[in-house]
Amino acid sequence: MGEKSKEENKQKKKKQKIKIDEIKEIGLKFLATNRNSVFREEIFKNKFKYDFQLACIHQDEHLYIYERDIDKDSVDIILEFKNSIKPIQLKTTIRSKSYKASTSGWKISKKFLKPLFNELNSYSFGEHERELSLGPDYDFVGLGGAVILQVIDYDAKDNVSVKYLYFDFSILDLELDDDVVTSFYKPDKRKRLIELRKKILSGGNKVKISFSDFVNFDNDLERHLGAMGFKTGQAEYGLMYNLKKLRSPKSELEDRKYAIETLARIYSGENIKYSETLKLWKTK
Repeated sequence: MGEKSKEENKQKKKKQKIKIDEIKEIGLKFLATNRNSVFREEIFKNKFKYDFQLACIHQDEHLYIYERDIDKDSVDIILEFKNSIKPIQLKTTIRSKSYKASTSGWKISKKFLKPLFNELNSYSFGEHERELSLGPDYDFVGLGGAVILQVIDYDAKDNVSVKYLYFDFSILDLELDDDVVTSFYKPDKRKRLIELRKKILSGGNKVKISFSDFVNFDNDLERHLGAMGFKTGQAEYGLMYNLKKLRSPKSELEDRKYAIETLARIYSGENIKYSETLKLWKTK
């Protein structure tokens, strides 16, 4: 790293420190201070467990949450719901009126994000993407994990709220699907998402996921669960099941239409019919 870059980083940290020191709310200052980052993540890990388990009791179902004794493969926790499993990595950031964390992206393990072997046929891999890997299909195989970003807001009255944002390879693949949500994006964002998918599939250990890459489900935790592949009230059989139905050449037309409706419902939160899907994405 050059002297100029070192000085820029030094000044950036200095500005960040000054900003934290100016925070009036004691609790917010505690959460924003770097030395408390591990404690902060533990607090909001427990918040995540509470919120998601509470969301599942409304369906008369248990959400089982497991933690590993050893930090391995970037997995923070593992969720089990109705006999389906999803590895989760949790990230936190603070975005309140009086303080906004400078972090705008997170380096995530590519192995953690790449799909499971039995899910490969559900994805729309092109030949050019296969060439990015130095071997056959198994180079695309990973843990099929999801990253949940907890956006913490702390107001002047010491009220703390959390917004959950979502990212995994399946939601990225859905965002690039011509049948479901392509027209929702401006060309420049679509191009950026295509490049992000290429980076995940290419060589190297980690990829940077930016704040803008996460999907906002408006804190509808049922949609989060559906994106994870779990069967919920809004997302029958989950995202992966319906992606497979959508992509399979054996699927009947009615199955494909139903899959598109379900995928659109997970993504948008709206109950829409197949005939309305294209209209929905073009008008948003």
